[in-house]
Amino acid sequence: PATDGRAGIGSLVRVRDHGHGGTVEYELVGPLESDPATGRVSITAPVGQALVGQRAGDRVEVSAPSGLLTLEVLDVGPAESMRRTA
Repeated sequence: PATDGRAGIGSLVRVRDHGHGGTVEYELVGPLESDPATGRVSITAPVGQALVGQRAGDRVEVSAPSGLLTLEVLDVGPAESMRRTA
């Protein structure tokens, strides 16, 4: 993951979805590691592409298969140190 606070492969990105009002976490991964059901989003997918290079406080609009998403980046960090344990 990027060390300058920007999202990149290996980052866990916490966002607020302004369309639904909820908070979502995405782990940015390569295409072969992608598993959307568990929040592992490929950097080649629409959401992943939009989040790469973003920092906390940034907003992005994403044209996703489910429609237009407006996401506010709340936090970015290395996935292994930010992942919540159950």
